[in-house]
Amino acid sequence: MTPSTTEHIVTTTIANSGTKGMTYHALRDALSYPTNLAEIIHRLARLGALSIGSHGRWRVTPPPRTTERNEP
Repeated sequence: MTPSTTEHIVTTTIANSGTKGMTYHALRDALSYPTNLAEIIHRLARLGALSIGSHGRWRVTPPPRTTERNEP
């Protein structure tokens, strides 16, 4: 799998886990294929796609809101 596909699967899995997020071990167990999860999480966190929430659970960070203008 390509890194972007794997990263998408990781963020989707966390997002679908509910509002409290997912622990590292739960996420690792949810993935059905071997992957370097620590490296993927580090990359996604650095990109701002993930944040660590309460009780050490990873959560998907919502994208920043953009304001659109109606230009003439």
